[in-house]
Amino acid sequence: MDQASMVLRKWTTNSDELKQLWIREGLENQLQDNPISPRANSTKVLGMLWNTVEDYLIVGTQSLVDSLSNNENTKRHLLRAIGKIFDPLGLLSPFIIRVKCILQVLWMKEISWDEELPPDIQKTWCQWVSEVPRLSELQVPRYVLSASTGEPTDVLELHCFCDASQKAYGVVIYTRVVKDCNVEVNLLVSKSRVAPLTKITMPRLELLGALLAARLASKVKAIVDLKRPSKVFFWTDSKITLHWIKGSSKRWKSFVSNRVTEIQSLCDTSAWAHCPGKQNPADFLSRGVNVEILLNSDLWWKGPQFLREVDFPTDTGNDDTSISLHDISDELKKTSDYSPLTLTVLNHNSFIDDILKISNNYMSIIRVMCYVLRFIHNVKNIERLTGHLTIKELQRAEIYLVQLVQQGEFAEEIKNLRKGATVPRNSKV
Repeated sequence: MDQASMVLRKWTTNSDELKQLWIREGLENQLQDNPISPRANSTKVLGMLWNTVEDYLIVGTQSLVDSLSNNENTKRHLLRAIGKIFDPLGLLSPFIIRVKCILQVLWMKEISWDEELPPDIQKTWCQWVSEVPRLSELQVPRYVLSASTGEPTDVLELHCFCDASQKAYGVVIYTRVVKDCNVEVNLLVSKSRVAPLTKITMPRLELLGALLAARLASKVKAIVDLKRPSKVFFWTDSKITLHWIKGSSKRWKSFVSNRVTEIQSLCDTSAWAHCPGKQNPADFLSRGVNVEILLNSDLWWKGPQFLREVDFPTDTGNDDTSISLHDISDELKKTSDYSPLTLTVLNHNSFIDDILKISNNYMSIIRVMCYVLRFIHNVKNIERLTGHLTIKELQRAEIYLVQLVQQGEFAEEIKNLRKGATVPRNSKV
C-alpha cells in the first residue's frame, strides 16, 4: 500500500494492545472516522455491524424495517424487501427461508407484480414483517473459536448437517474444537434453498440437501485449511440418502446417480453418519422458524447436544440404519424382463444333454432352466428374485431352451442370417 502511495484509513480493532500501538503511531483518531453507533461501539464491516468492545456481530435491519414501514402488500414490495437482507453467512437463514417460500408460492399462483396479495398469503407475510424488528436483538460472536480452546496446531472439526422438506432444503456447518476436555461448538455458516417447483420425492430432496452440504463443506474446508488443518463430518437424518452415498452410484437412475457421483468426488463417504431428526439443526432451514426460536435456540447456534460432549458418537441413530428394498426400488435402474444373458455354453447339445440327464419330464427341465436363469439374474442385479417360480420365469426359460436347441441344430443358418447372407438351399430349414 505504501509503495502505491495509498494511505490506509478507518482503522478499527477489538485488541487493546493494537489500539495502544495506533495511538503511539498517531492513529488514535482513525477509530472514530466512520462509526455507525459510537454509543454501542459498533462499526460497519463488510456489510455487517461489529461491536469492537465485546467482539460480536450485529445484524443491520434498519433499512429493511424502513422499507417495510409503508405497509405495501404486493409481490414487488416483497421482493424488494428480500433484496435488502444482507446475510452472507446464513445466520438468519431459518427466518429468511419463510419469506422465500412465500415468494415461490406467489410465482406458482401467477400473482402479478402490483396485485394485492391473497388473504392467506398476506396474513403469513404480515406475521413475518411483524417479527423483523426483533432481529436487531441478535448478537453473534465474531470469533467462532474460544480463546481458551484450540491452538493453530489443533485439528478443527467441521460438522455439516443437512435436511429437506417439501418446501426447502439446506445445510448448516459448525466448528468444533476440543482442548483439555473443554468443547467449543459454534455456528459457522449455513445455506438454504427453496425446493424445486417440479414436485420430486422426499428422498431426492434429501439428496439435494446432501449435495449442497458436500459443495459448501468443500469450499469452507479449503478456506479453513489455509490457517489450520480441519476434519469434516456430515450428518443427515435420511437413511436412504446414507444408503445412496455409501454405495455404488451406477445402480441408480440418472438423477440419483449423478448427484451421488458428485458427492463421492467431493468428500469421503465414511464421514457420513445418521442423526435423528430432532437433533438435526438443519431442520430449521427446511421448515423455517419464527424470530423467537431463532434468537433463543441452542440447537441452532450451538448444534446438537452430542457435539458438545468430549467423545461424540459417530452415529447417533438408535435404530438399524438399514433400509428395505421397497424404499429404494423406485430409483433402481430398470432392467428388462428379457435382458440379454451372459451364459457361456461351449457345446449346446452337450448342455441340453446334461439337463436331460436330470429328468425326462418336460416341465421339470423347464423348472431347472428357470433356476439357472434366476441364479444369473441374482448375481447381476441388486433386486433378487426369490420365492416360487412365476409364469413369466417359466415362459422365459422355455424360450431360452428353444433358442439353445436352435443354436445347436441350425448354427450355420443362424450365422448366415446374422451376416445378412442367404441360407443354403440344402439347409434343414
